[in-house]
Amino acid sequence: MKHEENAEAVVGQEEEAFVERPGSKPDKAVRGRLYRWLDSDYTEFHPEQKRETAARTMIAATRNVKFYKNEGEKENSFSVLCNVPGDSVDPAATALELISGMLSKHMQQEPKISVSNFIHHSEGLKIWRNKKKHQLHCYLELDTKLNATMLSMRVLDQMTVLHKVITSGEYKK
Repeated sequence: MKHEENAEAVVGQEEEAFVERPGSKPDKAVRGRLYRWLDSDYTEFHPEQKRETAARTMIAATRNVKFYKNEGEKENSFSVLCNVPGDSVDPAATALELISGMLSKHMQQEPKISVSNFIHHSEGLKIWRNKKKHQLHCYLELDTKLNATMLSMRVLDQMTVLHKVITSGEYKK
């Protein structure tokens, strides 16, 4: 009986005209925010507004790396955007390599190693220990103006020093 009453009520209402969505892409898309309230049918749409000033200024750019200064009302900051190929074996290392290569021109001074106690410290070779992580670190500098033979000899000399540190047990102290 209730079902028949509902059917009569539906027939008695005016039929709403439904419009089908076109199959093609829309001609225009408006970006913004749509606000809805749960306790009413009221909705508001606020379209996105263009800023009077640029949100960011590009400081430097290469093919894969972009360096920006973000300018905002609250705080200014800097951002780096880096694209690394998907087939990269070590994407994090590749990203750091690309970023450091591009930003090296913009650094005011070379980054410092924050270690006060070196096991070995000489020109071109620094060896230190991270006690918390139980790691031995080695920093090696080579002059690329030298030919390949001289570079190889320098690497062998530095590796000999590293080998002496390891065999003597200095890194355990």
